[in-house]
Amino acid sequence: TGIAEWRVKNPVHLVLYYRYIRFFPDGQFLYKTTPATVSKVARRMREMPTGPTEMQGEEGVVAGRYHFHHDLVYTSMVYPGSRATEIRSKLQLRSTTPARNNRLDILALMSYRRESGQYIPMDPDPQAADEDDAKGFTRGLNTYCFVPWHRVQTSEMNLGIDQMDYFCTG
Repeated sequence: TGIAEWRVKNPVHLVLYYRYIRFFPDGQFLYKTTPATVSKVARRMREMPTGPTEMQGEEGVVAGRYHFHHDLVYTSMVYPGSRATEIRSKLQLRSTTPARNNRLDILALMSYRRESGQYIPMDPDPQAADEDDAKGFTRGLNTYCFVPWHRVQTSEMNLGIDQMDYFCTG
């Protein structure tokens, strides 16, 4: 029957993934969710793709659009190959030290079903959005932290899980 000490009663599965966003000055951004560290992903996010992008796999990124309203950032992206699913987020820019603007807090994350493919503009008024086809999310709403391009190769975000127990986004 085996040794009692070897029985696993409450297994723990540690899943590590990162969400990367690269904002461009023209109101577009690139987004990627992956377990890969920032030094491995940076080359795929240096410039906007010229054609359609793949979402799946190591090369996959999603293109979207954004705009600012005071200290809020509104994002919108449609998954490649699907005109019916739009993901929107409302982010708040803040600083951990004066004048740094080095964190983005996720205030809201919504998915919309756009069966008709109709474009609905992002509006700074949260009540102005079409909420009938929206689904809100409450899990995985951690803060984004910024990694400057000149620190991509040396950032502590490149450490493996065996070297970095946790990272507090602040």
